[in-house]
Amino acid sequence: MVASGVSLQEAYAAAAATLGRELAGSAAGKSSRVQFVEQDVRGGLPLEVDVLDLVREGFREVRPAEKVARSLERKASERLQAEGRPAGLGPWMMRVHGACQKSPRLVDLAADNGQPGTAAYERFWLSLDLLMELGLVQLGSGSSVARRDPEQEKQRLESLLRRIQEIQRQPAIEALGQGPDPDLKLDAEAVDSLFRNAAGPYHPDQFMDEPGRVQRLAAHVFALLNERREELQDRPELLAQEVERLRCLGRGEVWVTEDMRKLARVLFREARGLEQAKHWTKAREKVERAMELDPNETLFRVQLAFLRVVLQEISPAEGVRDIDALALDSVGSRVEAAFRSGRLLRMAGNSKKALERFDRVLEMAPDHVGAMREARLLRQRASPKA
Repeated sequence: MVASGVSLQEAYAAAAATLGRELAGSAAGKSSRVQFVEQDVRGGLPLEVDVLDLVREGFREVRPAEKVARSLERKASERLQAEGRPAGLGPWMMRVHGACQKSPRLVDLAADNGQPGTAAYERFWLSLDLLMELGLVQLGSGSSVARRDPEQEKQRLESLLRRIQEIQRQPAIEALGQGPDPDLKLDAEAVDSLFRNAAGPYHPDQFMDEPGRVQRLAAHVFALLNERREELQDRPELLAQEVERLRCLGRGEVWVTEDMRKLARVLFREARGLEQAKHWTKAREKVERAMELDPNETLFRVQLAFLRVVLQEISPAEGVRDIDALALDSVGSRVEAAFRSGRLLRMAGNSKKALERFDRVLEMAPDHVGAMREARLLRQRASPKA
């Protein structure tokens, strides 16, 4: 701004007003770009107007006096409390802070500071709002506000910081409190319900009597949860993916993305081609890579058991046992398991049980060419020679 011809005083004033808008937005539950750090600052530039008065003007844009007054209506009978004599406050903020040191009721102090529409009314409510946001003035229901336990405040701050880190680390749907569920169904309205349950305890109204630092962190939690809600509602494909992921976890399965599933299928088809060419070792390598990408697919495990028998790593009986132990959740996987186990039983010399497996395949898939060929050969061998 200075490079464009604006004076340093005007630049500082604009920066302070921006800070006020960001602080007010944070207190209202909106995401803020402002971060605070403790740091010793040497030197400085004096301003013609107190910086907190400039910040108060920034508050005016987001939280006008009438809005502040309405938000505190239900606390009108409670008493204000201010302690100490902080330095750096402008005249109006010093006046409001000094009046709060006498523990007046909010309704009485407001009555002494003008009517709606007057400049005094506006300055009073904006000053009070900023003082409360900074933690310099507090509200309580008794004749005076009890002193806050520093250790309790520290615990609240640590708890809120942990919640912020959790929300930033978790997927959006889990940040809103939804866990794994095999029968999960969610739409935009259900996401709203999740948000209300998760964010309700962090609504700014719940922290009106807390110190400023606690209020700001709680407001940040609320804003982050709102961002997660909007993320899910604005991107239906993400919501559908998250729902499917939690269903999968609810069934005790490993979550696999659609891209991983597609690549695993490609590797599986390549393994079948290598198997037909009798490249058994390479076929096994392909299947194992497919299983790494999609460990939930039972078809891959059926093929691996068969290849291990062919490579003489396990016996045909062990291969049949491994296949029979699988939980087969589709007709296709049951057909493949019955066909592969039938071939292993034939390899083990158990023609009768092998034929039973091939007949089972044909019951599920009457056009299965491999099962028809295997069953025909077994029956031909079993029939008496003329």
